[in-house]
Amino acid sequence: IYEPGRKASYYLTKVGGPTKSSDPGAIFIVRADGSILSREQGVDVVGAIMIPGDSIVVPSQIEKYDFWASLRQSTHFLYEATLSVAIVLAALRR
Repeated sequence: IYEPGRKASYYLTKVGGPTKSSDPGAIFIVRADGSILSREQGVDVVGAIMIPGDSIVVPSQIEKYDFWASLRQSTHFLYEATLSVAIVLAALRR
């Protein structure tokens, strides 16, 4: 519910604040007229006074894809699966 003169930080606190998976440094405000307030414009977004119709957007952090870590996990899984199959086959031959 809109309260005149309140800053974005007030509304963020009211809803419980950003989650662990959010990117607080990337918060921006979409004004009712479609304009955007962001840190990249040199605006203190959480200190901005909200006006009716504004929306606060808190994006999620984007995790970088690590090819080598993924390859390591996949080969480890294949090794364990192959070893398990070999153990079962050896047990069945007895």
